[in-house]
Order: sequence, then C-alpha cells, then structure tokens
Amino acid sequence: MKKLFAIVLAVLSLAACKKDDTIMYQYTAFGDVSGNTIFTDNGVKFNITKVDGADGYNAHERIVFQCNVLKEISKTEYNIELLAWTRVSKKDCIMSGEITDDDALGHDPIRLDNAWVAGNYLNMEIAVTFLRNSETKHIVNLVLDQDASDDETLCFVLRHNGNGESVGPGSSLTFNDVALGRAYFSFPVTDLLPSGVSKNIKISWEWHKTDEKGELSTETEVNTTTGTV
Repeated sequence: MKKLFAIVLAVLSLAACKKDDTIMYQYTAFGDVSGNTIFTDNGVKFNITKVDGADGYNAHERIVFQCNVLKEISKTEYNIELLAWTRVSKKDCIMSGEITDDDALGHDPIRLDNAWVAGNYLNMEIAVTFLRNSETKHIVNLVLDQDASDDETLCFVLRHNGNGESVGPGSSLTFNDVALGRAYFSFPVTDLLPSGVSKNIKISWEWHKTDEKGELSTETEVNTTTGTV
C-alpha cells in the first residue's frame, strides 16, 4: 500500500527568489482559468500580463502552469508572465450506486502517480498506455465506492477505458506497440469533504505487475494509496 498524500504538495511551493528587477520568483500550481486570470487552489489570484509562447491557456477551465511572478498587488493577487501550461481535465466523481453500465467505465490498467486535495479538488497525476500516433480518446473516471465508504473514510476507485489501446488479456497489442502517457485530473469533492471535518481517503487502481527487472507484465494487480485530509 502506497502513501502519496504527504509528498505531492511540493508542486505548490514557491521556488527561490531571483535577484532580478522584474522577476520576483517562479511559481508552479494548479488553477481555474477565467479570461486572463488564474485562481489557484490556495486562494491566490494571478493576472496574466505577459505570455511566453503559451497562448491558448484560456481555452480550458483548469490548468497546471508555470510562471514568473512580476508584481505583488496584494498578498493574494499578483501579476505574472505565463511560461508554460498543461490542461487539467475536470470531472465529477461517479457514485457507485448510480452506475448503470459498469463495463462502459472500462477495466483497463491505469497508474496513479500522485494524489492530493487542494481547494475544492481531489487532484491526480495519472499514467496510461496508448497506441502510438492514435487519436483514440481514453476515458478516465473516479468512482466513489459507496458500499465501502463510511463517515470516516471515503473509498475511491480509479477507472480507465482505453477503447482497445491497452495491453492485456484479449488484446493483440504488445508493449512495443504502445507508449506511456501522463495526464492531470481534478475531481470536485466539496460536497464530500465538509469544511473543518477530517476524512480518511483511500484510492484504488489496477495497473500492470512488474518483474524483477521492472518490466511490465500483461497481468495486473490492484494498488491502493491512503491519506488523511
């Protein structure tokens, strides 16, 4: 059993300040986009006043971004130069009791690399295999197992439907046919985590077994991570 929750908040920490007249420091975080403004999970407002080759960010609801902080307007508002960004998929959790077609959620391998709660979200960095040069859409969902959950612990299951692009039983693909791709997801959990109430969180997912050399196997196993928020 892995414990991921204690180590991943480092992505939200400030980098060392640069001794520069225009750049205060660099910053990396998740945030919700509204026009030319990013609202981060810790309540800070970033106004994008300059973009370095990263135009198109505001076509998405949510991103993980890197920036140069240029000016402090207040302790919760800054002007920034946006350096780079990556889309974050924002999806609601699925309640297990509301599932009508379990197979549609898929049973394909998925790997959870990081998980943390910030602001209104349960954020995740995941990895899946995909067929090279393919435009097939993969589907990732987070299911709240209502039968396993109780007042103290929320039990989630990460599900993946690779639409035929996963290696495993019944597939003609081999690991030579696929590549490993990573993506970010944010699942709103405000309704599940009342303010001021501590909760245990357990996340399960199914990923390929590895041999002694670290090579992936077509066989899979269930992994779990736990944390308290």
